[in-house]
Amino acid sequence: MSKSSNQTNWVFSTIGVILVAALLVFLNSIFSNSRAKIDATEHKIHTLSEGTKQILADLDDELGAYDSDDERSRLNLRLYATYDKDVMPPFLADYAEKVESKLLEFQSYSNDRIELEIIDPEPDSEEEVNANLNGVMPVPIDQNSSIYLGVSVGSLDKNVPIPFLNPQNSPLLEYDIARAISEATTTKKPTLGLMTSYEMSGGAPGSQPWYLRTQLEREYIVQEIPMSTAKIDSSIDALLIIHPAGIEDDGQFAIDQYLLGGGRVIAMLDPFSLYNRQAAARPQQIPGMPPPNEPVASTMGKLLDAWGVQFESVNVVADRRFINRRRPNPVFLGIPAKGISDETAATQQIDYIEMSFTGAFYGDGAPGLTKEVLVSSSEDAGTISPHVLFGGDQSTASAAFNNMQTSGKPLELVIQLQGTFKTAFPDGLPKDDATETDGDAAGEDEVEKSETASGSLKESQGTGTVILVSDTDMITDDNAAQLARLPGGQSLEFPPPNGNLAFISNLVSFLSGNTNLLEVRSRGNNARPFTEYTRLTQEAAKEQQKEYDELIAKRRTAERKYREIRSKQEQGEQVEVADLELVRNYQDERAKTGQRIVELRRELRKGIDSLEARWKWLNIALIPGLVILAAIGHLLYRKFATSAR
Repeated sequence: MSKSSNQTNWVFSTIGVILVAALLVFLNSIFSNSRAKIDATEHKIHTLSEGTKQILADLDDELGAYDSDDERSRLNLRLYATYDKDVMPPFLADYAEKVESKLLEFQSYSNDRIELEIIDPEPDSEEEVNANLNGVMPVPIDQNSSIYLGVSVGSLDKNVPIPFLNPQNSPLLEYDIARAISEATTTKKPTLGLMTSYEMSGGAPGSQPWYLRTQLEREYIVQEIPMSTAKIDSSIDALLIIHPAGIEDDGQFAIDQYLLGGGRVIAMLDPFSLYNRQAAARPQQIPGMPPPNEPVASTMGKLLDAWGVQFESVNVVADRRFINRRRPNPVFLGIPAKGISDETAATQQIDYIEMSFTGAFYGDGAPGLTKEVLVSSSEDAGTISPHVLFGGDQSTASAAFNNMQTSGKPLELVIQLQGTFKTAFPDGLPKDDATETDGDAAGEDEVEKSETASGSLKESQGTGTVILVSDTDMITDDNAAQLARLPGGQSLEFPPPNGNLAFISNLVSFLSGNTNLLEVRSRGNNARPFTEYTRLTQEAAKEQQKEYDELIAKRRTAERKYREIRSKQEQGEQVEVADLELVRNYQDERAKTGQRIVELRRELRKGIDSLEARWKWLNIALIPGLVILAAIGHLLYRKFATSAR
């Protein structure tokens, strides 16, 4: 081959490489802003769930009834975010952009039913007033600065705020927005019956409602049902029973008849309520008052017998393999995905739950019922007495764990029964002795019970469903939520330590038919953090952050000292010369410190932006760059191979 021919091939090959590179850059610039994407994550966490899409599709029905001839009714979705980079910390500014992107995605799926507004509520502005009126409140970042990062969802005469979107709770961002939209547009919530011996509504002065209770009230009309009731309204969509300690025949009969009449039941039992055990050990708020004598065990013997299952209500499960991440003790169970069924929508995406001092279920279910195990222990589990753990003798507890007998197969912790249920009261509700001996004194309640019992059902009308859970401590705030209480009754939410609340909420949604939020609720435990990126951003801002923290501490110390000196002056006390000097220079020093803090915020922002840019361009250029290098390498190989001939 001639020299001129080689040169021609070299020129054309080089031009080809350049054209391929230019084409890749051109295509990347075209599609970089496209909404089309491929989500390769395990649970598709960067794609709106089918439940969210259904909520958005339902907006046509929910809002369409209010359309006029010349205007469609729309949902007002407002993002209130501080965009002043001198005030907004860098990590919150980054998260605000993520929130805005997610809201735009909601809008794009809404069939033009969502009107999105991005609002910067600057201090003392009309926008700030509107933010507060719509339930989005300022969050202080230091003693002199506050920021906004919240959302309000408005529909007709209803407004649902998300006061603050915590970036640490990022995995639940889609769920929080979808739930707010559902709450703002749903005209009729399902009704959930709640039967419990716990005081979950925060009845004591200064106490807060349980977080689970608060969450349920956002999605359901929660109707409290006393355990002494003889009848449960059949219009209730689902019944949640939590720790029915001391329940008698009246309450069990009411549950029995509700179930047979087509109701659906979740019953959370407990062989040892650590919550009540700890409540009894706490010092009393009122001196001289005896400690509460709350029962630690709960079961429903007659109903369980009729359903063909038994409950371990004396001993508790200890598991040598599935141990809690936060409490490394065999009676504190940390159950991974291996122990959670993936056969039902309610549990498919739950990867980890925690249970403590839990019981176990045995038995195959009564004839006509099928049993499905939803949660189980490992094969290396058995039962021990809970009381050996509270005697103060560590050797006794260790011996109990070491000598614990295991059956070599998993213990059943949560089960579902479905099919045709038979009554636990074939003869109706047993008559109370007081009714027989003193009919006049029985009162209207006993008359109602008698009438209810006389026409009692003997078999379920259609397919019934019961879910049995062997622990109640798993839903207490201490075990299932991470909250910081803010002034005004608001709570700042942090990522939950486990999937407990999502698990129970999913079961309720599953039985009540309120399933749109079921899938997206489970996503909170599936996020995969960019740990290396987080480490690099922290490393990049290390020196500035150190100085920033020192300045904040210095300013707080100076403010405290200044207040102390001024207080002495006002009270006529002797003040030292050095203190007088501090008072005279206080305002100047405070201004200088404030200015340096603003400068450090800018430096922090600049450093993180620079790191982001490097990572962004590395990701954008990596594949095209590898293609170009491969092409050049191939070209050089061919050139030298041809020259060698």
